[in-house]
Amino acid sequence: MMTEQAKQFKEYNKRLLHWVKEGKVKPFPMQVFDALRPYHRGGLPLSIALFIPELCTGHCYDNANRLTLAFDDCKQLYGDIDAIRIMHPDQSADHSFVEAYGHIFDTTFGLMYTKEAYWDIERPAIRLERTKKECLEFIPLQEEIAGNFENDKYMLPLILPNIEIMVNHPTNWSTKYNQKMLLEEIEKLKKAVNYDQMVKEMEEDIANDTNRHNYRDIEPREPVDPSNLVRIKDLDFASLMMDSEMIEDMKKRLEKEIRTEEAEIRKAAKAKLKKVSDNPTANVYE
Repeated sequence: MMTEQAKQFKEYNKRLLHWVKEGKVKPFPMQVFDALRPYHRGGLPLSIALFIPELCTGHCYDNANRLTLAFDDCKQLYGDIDAIRIMHPDQSADHSFVEAYGHIFDTTFGLMYTKEAYWDIERPAIRLERTKKECLEFIPLQEEIAGNFENDKYMLPLILPNIEIMVNHPTNWSTKYNQKMLLEEIEKLKKAVNYDQMVKEMEEDIANDTNRHNYRDIEPREPVDPSNLVRIKDLDFASLMMDSEMIEDMKKRLEKEIRTEEAEIRKAAKAKLKKVSDNPTANVYE
């Protein structure tokens, strides 16, 4: 017998599959990658950092705030969503994402949606909205706008190999659909910092106990002026096509995830029932 949680999850995924097949749920467009590339987080451009689910899950407030840098006009929304309400009923379902030009951009899922599709899939209960101006006043965001990339880039030999593994062997289906863009971003980054030479010099420094770049003493660069950057002023969702093969692949991956999640829900429900049968006074929510 299917649990109530499993029923809700199945209905949720039916809604998601419907909008995927309608072409209203898509990977992020290249315009977003272009707009985020000048900003960095610990040496990693936001055009990479915001599209790796392993780096984004659990950080929706900060990442949605960072994503607002891509748009000329947008707002950051906060509120409960069904994905969290259903899968984690014992936790807060609060989430954050960006609305711009009638579309929703969600870094946790790595996808963009028409607003109609997102509202039907997630049924968000909005508790707070922040304007673009309010988002830009967020202190951590200001620190990233003025970040010291010339210093931070020397973290890349430690970070980038793991990022490449995540992108080349995606365990999350949203990475699969942003994979082409992410691989291009990694190559652009390597070229911009002369990555191979930098790795060689750092390996020599380690071997020879030298520090030719004074990695910790590089002067900070001038802050980026957001007014001089290209930001997205409009977005033609209809022109951002997904071919039929990609839609079918996304559908199959979703269906596989649905079966896996439903099996986990049933397994957890059986474990709780067994716990109660073994000890009627047990707290099944522990």
